[in-house]
Amino acid sequence: MQIASSLAAFLLATLSMAFGGQASAQTVLKVGSTPTGNPFTFLDTKTNTIDGIMADIVKAVGKTSGFEVQIEPMQFSALIGSLTSKRIDLISAAMFITPVRQEVVDFSQPIYSYGEGIVVPVKDTTAYRSFAEFKGKRMVTTYQATMVNSIGIATRKGDTETMGKVNAALTKLKADGSIDAILKKWGLNR
Repeated sequence: MQIASSLAAFLLATLSMAFGGQASAQTVLKVGSTPTGNPFTFLDTKTNTIDGIMADIVKAVGKTSGFEVQIEPMQFSALIGSLTSKRIDLISAAMFITPVRQEVVDFSQPIYSYGEGIVVPVKDTTAYRSFAEFKGKRMVTTYQATMVNSIGIATRKGDTETMGKVNAALTKLKADGSIDAILKKWGLNR
């Protein structure tokens, strides 16, 4: 009787480990990101991990969608090739949504958009109202046509299942204020 009880306990424990482990396994998506796009993505030298706005957002998307995120650091020029060759599953970086890129990958709804503007140090709290107020200050300018640049998360072209999960999560995270909180954490506002 004692042998039968021990055998039954052993079998129950073995079956629980075999089937319980599979049921709790979470899908892991590899996410390509760059170490040089501060504040959107950058290498945190203290932890040797990618950090920033897009890292925080893709982690929140994963948590909301039920998948785990494994961020893979890589050069910006390798992101799309890594996605299309299936070395990564998503791109979450400071990558503008452009028509040329949309021919190769699919983008989520825009996460952050910006156009013309002036960038000043965080310590500069002046509410500038005209260009005259910049007299005597050092400035850098760029010349390009007026346009709005938007950043989003990219998936492989035609991966509608993953994109559906990403967009549903982004909609929820925007509605509950999570995206705004992440942007604020890194010094940006919508």
